Amino acid sequence: MNSTLRARLARTTAVIASAVLLTTSCEIKDHGFFAPLPRESSQFYGSVGGMVRMNGTGASGYTISGGGLNTTTRTDGSYELLDVTPGLISFNLSGVPAGSICDKGSGFALNVLAGVKAIQNIECSSLGSATVSITVNGSPRAGLSVLLGGLSATTTANGTATFTNVPAGQYPLSVLTTGLPTGSSCTAGQSVTVSAGANATAAVTCTAPTTGTIAGVVTVNGIGAGGITVSTGAGGQTTTTGATGSYTLTGVAPGTPSVTFTDPNGANCGAPVGTVVNAGETTTLNQSCTRPTTGGLVGVISVNNTPTSGVTVSAGGTSVVTNASGVYQITGLSGTVTVTVTGQNLTCTPVTRTVVIVVGSNVTVDFACDRPTTGGIIGVVSVNNAPTSGVTVTAGGVSVTTNA
Repeated sequence: MNSTLRARLARTTAVIASAVLLTTSCEIKDHGFFAPLPRESSQFYGSVGGMVRMNGTGASGYTISGGGLNTTTRTDGSYELLDVTPGLISFNLSGVPAGSICDKGSGFALNVLAGVKAIQNIECSSLGSATVSITVNGSPRAGLSVLLGGLSATTTANGTATFTNVPAGQYPLSVLTTGLPTGSSCTAGQSVTVSAGANATAAVTCTAPTTGTIAGVVTVNGIGAGGITVSTGAGGQTTTTGATGSYTLTGVAPGTPSVTFTDPNGANCGAPVGTVVNAGETTTLNQSCTRPTTGGLVGVISVNNTPTSGVTVSAGGTSVVTNASGVYQITGLSGTVTVTVTGQNLTCTPVTRTVVIVVGSNVTVDFACDRPTTGGIIGVVSVNNAPTSGVTVTAGGVSVTTNA
């Protein structure tokens, strides 16, 4: 067969094949958009087409490229790439304005088939922004975390949190109270609607406690005691302990107040105690007081109207000796005791005294005693071995005569 016949045969075969392919060519339809494939290329290539929309409107001037080909979207946003070599092809999307986002990102991949038109529509939207203002007790507060859907921002010194490049939509809004006093709360249930190319604004009001609390238990000799006055001083807060010794001081200004504990029954609760109070928080402050459980005796022992040292005084099983001033003191006594004074040649009236001890104080018990200040001489004067009367005896300037 010569070359001329072979060429005619080839053309005839190609025509027949084209006719067959023309009747079997197909395309992938997406969102109702499709276009006929070029008859002359459908035999060996596929094609890709679709719409690019920005904010729901066809967008022109965007570039679609892939498989060594590129095209630009038309005025109505449509595009088409012909003669695309079959296979898995990656396509790029460029020319999207800054501050916009597309559902396919910066590109997409399609499995292109010969004789088939793949449709890929792309939806883009302009990003918006949101500004949220936060006040706490009526004043802006910096450093608070604000959540807008899955986005997070922190308030600045003027109390605002700014969100940029936010896709259009409605987002729940919340403020974290971390960093605010315990018991703080912020307006709940708010949402923000962000529109493409626009800035949405919202305001959240928070309230926070401005004072703190001091609470604790006061004990006297280890037992919870009622009636103890607890105070933070002049202009501060004051309360009284309950029957079990517990107390609560509310409305205490934040800072480092000194707390005073006072027992009207005389227990020693020590000096004022410093503590730290934070707004919205409770500071625990317990205090131990001591109250005497015994009393004592104190007094002066006079002998012959003169305070005298060295005299022994006994009571409740304890004995002490008067000092140089004739003073004695016995401690650690309780109940009713008997007081006794003893000493050489002492005569005290009464000899003993019964005393009821007063807890926490000393009972004064003085004694006035007598002691002889002179002595004498006694004897028998015998003359010729016989006791004899009428004999004069002289001593210390005193003379006496023996009796019968």
